[in-house]
Amino acid sequence: MRYTILTPTLQRNSLIKACESVNTQTCTDWEHLVIFDGTFKDAGMLSAISHPNRRVVQCTAPRHTFGHACKHFAYSLVKGDYIFNLDDDNFLAHNEVLEDLKQVTGAWAIFPMLRFNAIFFHDPPGMGSTASENFLTRRDIGQWPNSEEYASDGLLVESLKLKYAYQSLPDIRPVAVMESNRVGKADDAIVIEVKKEEVIVPIIQPTQTIRFKRLVRKSG
Repeated sequence: MRYTILTPTLQRNSLIKACESVNTQTCTDWEHLVIFDGTFKDAGMLSAISHPNRRVVQCTAPRHTFGHACKHFAYSLVKGDYIFNLDDDNFLAHNEVLEDLKQVTGAWAIFPMLRFNAIFFHDPPGMGSTASENFLTRRDIGQWPNSEEYASDGLLVESLKLKYAYQSLPDIRPVAVMESNRVGKADDAIVIEVKKEEVIVPIIQPTQTIRFKRLVRKSG
């Protein structure tokens, strides 16, 4: 199996949209691990996200840590050669994302995503400049850090940079869409400022394909 997609969740309704964006991928060589952070509450949601390639597990971490404990917990369950992270309030940008990511051949790679209607991509990657959906890692190079810090994805990227060369794919179509950045309760939002030099593009639906003529690279 090529891909394992990890999605920690607080059982928000947006999880259904995230799962639907995975279901519609033209590449079917994937598994999707949905990790419930805390006590499972919504039986109807289980039915809504059901898929033969999807497993739902409950994290036994003592408390909510922005999904990082869930990803750390789920690492031992991963079967795919490559791990992709998809938060439960984001979704894959089009139905050929996993096909496009077949370009990845090394230990890990970075690529653009859409964040608040703007292309988000930094090369070199690093703390504060690389989101969870901006990179793909090979399973054998190390697991998600068991950290309570919000920027745990940055900690992982910084550690990978010290050990492995990365593949940069600046011209690939954005792989994921972030419409909000919510922490804790569904109505708690953290607003992240978008830099003016970013290219503004329309939000695209999970099954819609869109091509971009130009991507802007930004230094940190």
